[in-house]
Amino acid sequence: MTRRDVSGGDIFKKLQHKFCATLQIFKKEVSNGRRKNTLATSKSAKIQTEIEKVKAKITEQQARLKELEQKKMEAENTEIVDIVRGLSNSLDDLPALLQTIQAGGGMGQSVPKAADPNDKEDTEE
Repeated sequence: MTRRDVSGGDIFKKLQHKFCATLQIFKKEVSNGRRKNTLATSKSAKIQTEIEKVKAKITEQQARLKELEQKKMEAENTEIVDIVRGLSNSLDDLPALLQTIQAGGGMGQSVPKAADPNDKEDTEE
């Protein structure tokens, strides 16, 4: 045996070279997506990503809801203004008319509901 073989210097250098080469291959595979990085693809990380997506959607939908509620209120206000303008009453009569409506007096003609032919009467037993 030579002194070099006994010292193990060559063996150590060969193992070190082999390890570095393997490490380089592994790094390339991870970066190319061929090997899964267990930390990046853990279940909890995937769930956290999904939670963040859902929260973003919720925030987006809440903003949309507020927008729709505002549009509805504007449409109702426009309808009320149109109804009031369609009345033949003056602005001076408007407060009294509103009080009458709130008291249950109603407006215009009161017409009873027609009998519903689908309703069964007690006499058909």
